[in-house]
Amino acid sequence: MTFPRACLAVITLLTSCVGVVAMSSDYEAAVQSEDCPSPGLGLLQMQAAEAARHEPVTTTGFFVPDNGMCCIQGALSYITKVLERLRASPLAAGYANATADAGSCIGQGYVLPAGPDECFPQAQLWLGAEHPLDPTSEPSLMAAYAAEHGEAALKSGMGAMCAEIET
Repeated sequence: MTFPRACLAVITLLTSCVGVVAMSSDYEAAVQSEDCPSPGLGLLQMQAAEAARHEPVTTTGFFVPDNGMCCIQGALSYITKVLERLRASPLAAGYANATADAGSCIGQGYVLPAGPDECFPQAQLWLGAEHPLDPTSEPSLMAAYAAEHGEAALKSGMGAMCAEIET
């Protein structure tokens, strides 16, 4: 049996969904699989659906600073790197007990989105009514660091902290 070129593309796509499809009435059974796109979709839509099936799933992650004033959320892999960066920065004392975990800030009671973090643009800040923002926290940590290590070390450390994180 021969098929037009467009049908061969559909059959090729279907074989990636359900294995080898016999070139016969098994077409109907193949497109009924929940892993395959609907037979009513156009070829481009079917190809997009197939590509989406193979995209990696991103796990959302978060961490909360030791003082609990906010929650930082993003892709868990990115959030883990952000926390590592913070722990190696002049702000390290504020993150000594923080852990990067899978989940969301909303799940921790931080329900007010505050936008992207200034230093880590792929991370979102979240606030909560039960967790007051402390505007003196980071300046206090920075002052303590400068007192111990000097202003030049503070400036260098803050610059290194905010350097782009490769994802």
